[in-house]
Amino acid sequence: MGIIGLFVSLIYGFACLVLSTSISNLKGAAERVPLIWFIIIFPIIILLVFLFLVTKHHAKLYSPSDYGNAETFLKTLGGAKKFESVEV
Repeated sequence: MGIIGLFVSLIYGFACLVLSTSISNLKGAAERVPLIWFIIIFPIIILLVFLFLVTKHHAKLYSPSDYGNAETFLKTLGGAKKFESVEV
């Protein structure tokens, strides 16, 4: 999460820096509007992608050592049915 936050902050900071330092050099609204929309929409897109990954791939966020036993881990992944018939 820290790397994602750093990435978003850097991109957002660079976009704001470009907009603030070159606002006087931009000729009209046609040059300003894409930068403004990027500053508005970029964090929202990153949030939506992050939410999608967390909701659809939530099982990949945890390692097997985070669980009490291997059976609980396999149930979380939905793979317990594959391994029920295997005797160890």
